[in-house]
Parts: sequence; structure tokens; C-alpha cells
Amino acid sequence: DSEDTLNQWVDALNSASAYRVQETVKLKGHEEKITCSAYSPDGKRLITGTLSGCLKVWDLKLCKLILSLEAHRNEIRKLGYCNDGHRVFSISTDKTIKIWDSAT
Repeated sequence: DSEDTLNQWVDALNSASAYRVQETVKLKGHEEKITCSAYSPDGKRLITGTLSGCLKVWDLKLCKLILSLEAHRNEIRKLGYCNDGHRVFSISTDKTIKIWDSAT
């Protein structure tokens, strides 16, 4: 009946509230909108791209910015790691695709 269904929903909601998502890290360093991001294959780094074409590399263990560069003249739309895990690619609305060596 509908009362049993309602009670099941209430029980489900109450038990779900026992699982909470909590912020553990906040990376600060961008002054503008982040348009894309990607994790390294080993999960140790995060790369982010912005509206103005800035690319940043973050060390997730140390929780700090390790590299910032003006990679493009316009918005970075897509970022990723190549299969080797050392090279990063960036695709921009400035009509360029660039590959960066992240090992150096």
C-alpha cells in the first residue's frame, strides 16, 4: 500500500544520510573559470585548463601547484594524458592542439 511505500522511502532516506561526502582537499591557484581537467594515469597529478588558456599541473599528494603556464591564447576545451603517462595534450578554441612533456 502507499503508506508502506512512503515508509520505505523515509527509511531509505534516513539510512542514506549516514553516508556523507566531505571535502578533503581544496586546491587554490586559479583566478578564473576552470574549463577542463584530467588525472594522470597514476593518480598523482591533476591538470587543469582555463578560459584564458592557462594550464596548471597539481601534485595531489602535496596538495600544491607545481607548474603554471600560458599554454594557449584562448580557452582550453580538453586536456588529457597520453598513454605513456608523461605527455599531456591540450586542445583549445585557438584552433591548436599542443603536446607537453610533463616529465621535465
